[in-house]
Amino acid sequence: IRWIRVSGRMLYDIHHTPIRLLGIVQDITEQKTHSIKLTDRISERTKELEIANAQLARSNAELEQFAYVTSHDLQEPLRKIQMFSSILIGKSKSNEGALEYTRKISDSAKRMTSLITDLLDYSRLSQQDPVFSKIDLNKTIRNITQDFELLLEQKNAVINCGMLAVVPGIPAQLNQLFYNLIGNALKFAEPGRNPIINVTGGLLSTAKRADHSELNESKDYFEISVADNGIGFEQQYAERIFVVFQRLNMSPDYGGHGIGLAMCSRIVTNHNGLIYARSSPGEGAVFTVILPLVS
Repeated sequence: IRWIRVSGRMLYDIHHTPIRLLGIVQDITEQKTHSIKLTDRISERTKELEIANAQLARSNAELEQFAYVTSHDLQEPLRKIQMFSSILIGKSKSNEGALEYTRKISDSAKRMTSLITDLLDYSRLSQQDPVFSKIDLNKTIRNITQDFELLLEQKNAVINCGMLAVVPGIPAQLNQLFYNLIGNALKFAEPGRNPIINVTGGLLSTAKRADHSELNESKDYFEISVADNGIGFEQQYAERIFVVFQRLNMSPDYGGHGIGLAMCSRIVTNHNGLIYARSSPGEGAVFTVILPLVS
């Protein structure tokens, strides 16, 4: 089979009578064959990618389900460890050595329970059906401020919040997002310095949106910054802190399992947004969240 391309033009005399036909006939078999092969190759690669994506999604779902079930099943034996440790503590008061070891067992069980609870919360973020509603971020920050009322008094801390927007979101997840960010700002306060946390927001400018190729150019976004005057961290670790189980400060003065910011990252991803951090040691940190104004 040969493929040809024909193009031509009719010439007319002064009486509009056809007198001549001018045209070109090209053999485009080679071009057509190449185009067909290229189309077939693209189709094959597309199918391969679809299969690979489906397998990856299935593997991720199975892994998340495994983490959820495993974490859930581990809670019962830990509850028993804590219960029997409490009984032993009550019966070991006369034996200081046994009492110390029993307390260590109990404390370890409590830390493991806390870790499992965090893991369950993290795994649930991908299992929930995304039911979006309009969220007033001003109200969200007010509620979180009330939740931290006692800790704010103890640390003599202040939360300043500017005017924020109403955004589409999953209520519990957005509450968890800003609860974690503000909680981190309070946790990593600079010793001897009263914590000051500033929450500000504004419409993301076109110039700033151009800096983030991941964002949809046809959508409007709202940018929220949570800034503190805490201990800060080296900027080179700004991406690592959003990875699960990654902790920059291993000091016993700062608790946690390295899951809080990983949860923040997952929540922002669930909302088709972005989160990133800027910091310097001793200069505090600024966590910026970008959320779409339309679901």
